[in-house]
Amino acid sequence: MEQDLTYWASREDGAVFVVLLTMASGILLPWLYYAILESSKLQGTFGKKALGIIVVDQNFERVSFGRASGRFWSRILSYLTLHVGYIMAAFTKKKQALHDLIAKTYVVNKAGLELSRYYPPVDQQGVHMEGQHV
Repeated sequence: MEQDLTYWASREDGAVFVVLLTMASGILLPWLYYAILESSKLQGTFGKKALGIIVVDQNFERVSFGRASGRFWSRILSYLTLHVGYIMAAFTKKKQALHDLIAKTYVVNKAGLELSRYYPPVDQQGVHMEGQHV
C-alpha cells in the first residue's frame, strides 16, 4: 500500500490524488461513523451514548442505515444556514434540528423512552394515554 502511494506521489497528478483521497476520507469516514452507529443497536455515537441520548424514528424505533445517512447528509443544510439549522432545535415543538426534521428523526433521552414504554404517559386528568410516548 505504501508503495502505491509513493508511485502516485511521484506522478504529476499525484497531488490531485492525495487531495482527493484526503477529501474522500474526510467525508466518507464521518458519514460511515454516524450512519453505522446511529442505525446500530447503540442508536447513536459514542458521545450520545455517554450523554444517555439516542436517535429514533417517528415510531421511537431504531433508525435504518438509510435514514441515518439522510440525517447525516442533511446536516450540510444546518451548517450552510450558519448553524441556524442546529439552533432551531431550541424553538421547534419537538426539539428537532433541521436535519432531524428532514430525516424525520428525534434525539431522545434513552432512560425516559424506556420508562415511557413501561409507564404510559397520563393526560392532565391523570388518565393513561395508551400507545403514546412521552
